[in-house]
Amino acid sequence: MWRFKLIQVHERAQTSVACPLGLQEMAREAQRGVARIDLLGAQMDELAAIVRGQLEGSMKRDICARSPGLAWASVAGLIAHIGSIAKYRHGRQLIKLAGTNPSRRDSGLTVGRGQSMTHRGRAGLREVVFLATISCLQHNPRVRAHYDRLIQRADRPLTKMQAVGACMNKLLLFAFAVMKHRVDFALDHRWREGGEAAA
Repeated sequence: MWRFKLIQVHERAQTSVACPLGLQEMAREAQRGVARIDLLGAQMDELAAIVRGQLEGSMKRDICARSPGLAWASVAGLIAHIGSIAKYRHGRQLIKLAGTNPSRRDSGLTVGRGQSMTHRGRAGLREVVFLATISCLQHNPRVRAHYDRLIQRADRPLTKMQAVGACMNKLLLFAFAVMKHRVDFALDHRWREGGEAAA
Protein backbone atom coordinates (compact mmCIF):
# COMPACT_ATOMS: atom_id res chain seq x y z
CA MET A 1 0.00 0.00 0.00
CA TRP A 2 1.04 3.58 -0.51
CA ARG A 3 2.52 5.47 2.42
CA PHE A 4 -0.05 8.28 2.40
CA LYS A 5 -2.90 5.75 2.50
CA LEU A 6 -1.35 4.03 5.52
CA ILE A 7 -1.03 7.39 7.23
CA GLN A 8 -4.70 8.14 6.52
CA VAL A 9 -5.73 4.74 7.93
CA HIS A 10 -3.77 5.31 11.13
CA GLU A 11 -5.16 8.82 11.57
CA ARG A 12 -8.74 7.64 11.16
CA ALA A 13 -8.13 4.65 13.42
CA GLN A 14 -7.21 7.04 16.26
CA THR A 15 -10.66 8.65 16.16
CA SER A 16 -12.81 5.67 15.17
CA VAL A 17 -14.58 3.30 17.52
CA ALA A 18 -14.11 -0.44 17.01
CA CYS A 19 -15.32 -3.43 18.92
CA PRO A 20 -12.37 -4.87 20.87
CA LEU A 21 -13.71 -8.41 20.47
CA GLY A 22 -12.18 -10.47 17.69
CA LEU A 23 -9.32 -8.08 16.91
CA GLN A 24 -6.73 -10.86 17.08
CA GLU A 25 -8.72 -13.00 14.65
CA MET A 26 -9.07 -10.05 12.28
CA ALA A 27 -5.33 -9.38 12.51
CA ARG A 28 -4.54 -13.03 11.72
CA GLU A 29 -6.90 -12.95 8.72
CA ALA A 30 -5.19 -9.78 7.48
CA GLN A 31 -1.80 -11.51 7.86
CA ARG A 32 -3.06 -14.50 5.87
CA GLY A 33 -4.28 -12.16 3.13
CA VAL A 34 -0.88 -10.44 2.95
CA ALA A 35 0.84 -13.86 2.83
CA ARG A 36 -1.38 -14.93 -0.09
CA ILE A 37 -0.53 -11.73 -1.98
CA ASP A 38 3.19 -12.28 -1.35
CA LEU A 39 2.91 -15.87 -2.57
CA LEU A 40 1.13 -14.81 -5.76
CA GLY A 41 3.77 -12.14 -6.38
CA ALA A 42 6.56 -14.69 -5.96
CA GLN A 43 4.81 -17.13 -8.32
CA MET A 44 4.34 -14.40 -10.93
CA ASP A 45 8.05 -13.50 -10.73
CA GLU A 46 8.98 -17.18 -11.11
CA LEU A 47 6.70 -17.58 -14.13
CA ALA A 48 8.08 -14.42 -15.73
CA ALA A 49 11.62 -15.76 -15.30
CA ILE A 50 10.63 -19.05 -16.96
CA VAL A 51 9.01 -17.28 -19.92
CA ARG A 52 11.99 -14.96 -20.36
CA GLY A 53 14.33 -17.97 -20.25
CA GLN A 54 12.36 -19.73 -22.99
CA LEU A 55 12.36 -16.57 -25.10
CA GLU A 56 16.12 -16.07 -24.85
CA GLY A 57 16.91 -18.70 -27.47
CA SER A 58 14.11 -17.74 -29.83
CA MET A 59 14.91 -15.92 -33.06
CA LYS A 60 11.40 -14.44 -33.02
CA ARG A 61 12.05 -12.88 -29.63
CA ASP A 62 15.28 -11.27 -30.82
CA ILE A 63 13.53 -9.80 -33.86
CA CYS A 64 10.32 -8.66 -32.16
CA ALA A 65 12.13 -7.27 -29.13
CA ARG A 66 13.93 -4.83 -31.42
CA SER A 67 10.56 -3.34 -32.37
CA PRO A 68 9.95 -0.08 -30.47
CA GLY A 69 7.14 -0.39 -27.93
CA LEU A 70 7.13 -4.19 -27.66
CA ALA A 71 8.28 -5.68 -24.36
CA TRP A 72 8.98 -9.34 -23.60
CA ALA A 73 5.42 -9.96 -22.39
CA SER A 74 3.92 -8.70 -25.67
CA VAL A 75 6.40 -10.76 -27.70
CA ALA A 76 5.63 -13.88 -25.63
CA GLY A 77 1.89 -13.34 -26.09
CA LEU A 78 2.22 -12.89 -29.86
CA ILE A 79 4.37 -16.01 -30.24
CA ALA A 80 2.05 -18.08 -28.01
CA HIS A 81 -1.08 -17.17 -29.96
CA ILE A 82 0.37 -17.04 -33.47
CA GLY A 83 2.59 -20.11 -33.29
CA SER A 84 4.80 -20.87 -36.26
CA ILE A 85 4.84 -17.96 -38.69
CA ALA A 86 5.46 -20.45 -41.53
CA LYS A 87 1.75 -21.35 -41.42
CA TYR A 88 0.78 -17.90 -42.69
CA ARG A 89 1.26 -16.42 -46.16
CA HIS A 90 0.18 -12.85 -45.44
CA GLY A 91 -0.24 -10.53 -42.49
CA ARG A 92 -3.97 -10.27 -43.19
CA GLN A 93 -4.27 -13.85 -41.94
CA LEU A 94 -3.03 -12.68 -38.52
CA ILE A 95 -5.63 -9.92 -38.55
CA LYS A 96 -8.34 -12.48 -39.25
CA LEU A 97 -6.93 -14.79 -36.57
CA ALA A 98 -7.19 -11.97 -34.01
CA GLY A 99 -10.68 -10.96 -35.17
CA THR A 100 -9.66 -7.32 -35.54
CA ASN A 101 -10.71 -7.05 -39.19
CA PRO A 102 -13.48 -4.46 -39.65
CA SER A 103 -17.05 -5.55 -40.38
CA ARG A 104 -19.97 -3.61 -41.84
CA ARG A 105 -23.22 -3.27 -39.97
CA ASP A 106 -26.15 -2.97 -42.34
CA SER A 107 -29.69 -2.67 -41.05
CA GLY A 108 -32.67 -1.87 -43.25
CA LEU A 109 -32.04 1.42 -45.03
CA THR A 110 -28.86 2.08 -43.05
CA VAL A 111 -25.91 0.70 -44.97
CA GLY A 112 -22.37 0.52 -43.62
CA ARG A 113 -23.22 2.32 -40.40
CA GLY A 114 -20.20 2.23 -38.11
CA GLN A 115 -17.45 -0.25 -38.75
CA SER A 116 -16.26 -2.32 -35.82
CA MET A 117 -14.18 -5.44 -35.30
CA THR A 118 -15.66 -8.81 -36.10
CA HIS A 119 -14.46 -10.28 -32.76
CA ARG A 120 -14.55 -13.72 -34.41
CA GLY A 121 -10.91 -14.55 -33.76
CA ARG A 122 -8.89 -15.37 -30.68
CA ALA A 123 -9.80 -13.10 -27.77
CA GLY A 124 -6.44 -13.70 -26.10
CA LEU A 125 -4.52 -12.57 -29.16
CA ARG A 126 -6.79 -9.53 -29.46
CA GLU A 127 -6.02 -8.58 -25.84
CA VAL A 128 -2.25 -8.96 -26.37
CA VAL A 129 -2.33 -6.86 -29.54
CA PHE A 130 -4.48 -4.18 -27.88
CA LEU A 131 -2.10 -3.78 -24.94
CA ALA A 132 0.92 -3.84 -27.28
CA THR A 133 -0.70 -1.17 -29.45
CA ILE A 134 -1.32 1.10 -26.46
CA SER A 135 2.38 0.76 -25.60
CA CYS A 136 3.42 1.39 -29.22
CA LEU A 137 1.32 4.56 -29.35
CA GLN A 138 3.66 5.95 -26.70
CA HIS A 139 6.99 4.48 -27.81
CA ASN A 140 6.75 3.73 -31.54
CA PRO A 141 6.69 6.87 -33.73
CA ARG A 142 5.55 4.89 -36.80
CA VAL A 143 2.42 3.58 -35.10
CA ARG A 144 1.75 6.96 -33.45
CA ALA A 145 1.99 8.76 -36.79
CA HIS A 146 -0.50 6.29 -38.30
CA TYR A 147 -2.90 6.88 -35.37
CA ASP A 148 -2.65 10.69 -35.62
CA ARG A 149 -3.23 10.60 -39.37
CA LEU A 150 -6.39 8.51 -38.99
CA ILE A 151 -8.04 10.74 -36.40
CA GLN A 152 -7.00 14.04 -38.04
CA ARG A 153 -7.68 13.34 -41.70
CA ALA A 154 -10.20 15.63 -43.37
CA ASP A 155 -12.12 12.88 -45.18
CA ARG A 156 -13.97 10.50 -42.80
CA PRO A 157 -11.76 10.81 -39.70
CA LEU A 158 -11.91 7.83 -37.35
CA THR A 159 -12.85 7.95 -33.69
CA LYS A 160 -10.06 7.26 -31.22
CA MET A 161 -11.13 3.66 -30.63
CA GLN A 162 -11.52 3.00 -34.36
CA ALA A 163 -8.02 4.41 -34.89
CA VAL A 164 -6.66 2.13 -32.15
CA GLY A 165 -8.27 -0.83 -33.94
CA ALA A 166 -6.65 0.21 -37.21
CA CYS A 167 -3.29 0.50 -35.42
CA MET A 168 -3.79 -3.00 -34.00
CA ASN A 169 -4.10 -4.28 -37.57
CA LYS A 170 -1.03 -2.30 -38.63
CA LEU A 171 0.96 -3.73 -35.71
CA LEU A 172 -0.01 -7.27 -36.74
CA LEU A 173 1.17 -6.55 -40.28
CA PHE A 174 4.47 -5.24 -38.89
CA ALA A 175 4.86 -8.31 -36.66
CA PHE A 176 4.22 -10.60 -39.62
CA ALA A 177 6.80 -8.84 -41.79
CA VAL A 178 9.40 -8.82 -39.00
CA MET A 179 8.96 -12.51 -38.11
CA LYS A 180 8.44 -13.83 -41.64
CA HIS A 181 11.37 -12.05 -43.26
CA ARG A 182 13.61 -12.05 -40.11
CA VAL A 183 14.37 -8.36 -40.27
CA ASP A 184 14.36 -5.60 -37.67
CA PHE A 185 11.48 -3.16 -37.43
CA ALA A 186 12.23 -0.20 -39.72
CA LEU A 187 10.73 3.21 -39.02
CA ASP A 188 11.20 4.17 -42.69
CA HIS A 189 9.67 0.93 -44.04
CA ARG A 190 8.05 1.13 -47.48
CA TRP A 191 5.13 -1.07 -48.59
CA ARG A 192 4.89 -2.74 -51.97
CA GLU A 193 2.05 -2.14 -54.34
CA GLY A 194 -1.08 -3.96 -53.20
CA GLY A 195 -0.15 -3.75 -49.53
CA GLU A 196 2.45 -6.54 -49.50
CA ALA A 197 5.17 -6.10 -46.92
CA ALA A 198 8.61 -5.73 -48.40
CA ALA A 199 11.35 -7.95 -47.10
